[in-house]
Amino acid sequence: MKRIVFLLSAVCLLLMTACDIETSSNGDLDGYWHLQQIDSLSNNKVCDYGNQRIFWSIQADLLQLWNLEDQPIICQFTHENGVLTIKNPCLFDRSAGDTMITDVEVLKSYGVNAIPAVFQVVSLNSESMVLESPLLRLYFNKH
Repeated sequence: MKRIVFLLSAVCLLLMTACDIETSSNGDLDGYWHLQQIDSLSNNKVCDYGNQRIFWSIQADLLQLWNLEDQPIICQFTHENGVLTIKNPCLFDRSAGDTMITDVEVLKSYGVNAIPAVFQVVSLNSESMVLESPLLRLYFNKH
């Protein structure tokens, strides 16, 4: 009986050490964000996006930009010292191969107006996020 318990314990220990568990150090940044509003910092114009279905989905080091009408966009990002930098945007199409986006016009409806895009994280908690680029301030609610 002791041999069986020892053997089962050894097998369980080996199975547990064979698995890698990926974790993210993004904290509250990880999640599913709904774009609510974009403010222009140059002319104080406010655009309400609350009724539109524009989302940012963040996990690990990937950011997916999407709405229900267009093909999703996948980007890499870094989040360091209160700065979120979005880079390498691609049209998300696994079957045909992701196509790198070079025209920033494709990204403007998501509040991204440069490649790479650099945002200061003005505020971030488990419910809301405010990002600011040199031209825009973006407001999000978490879903």
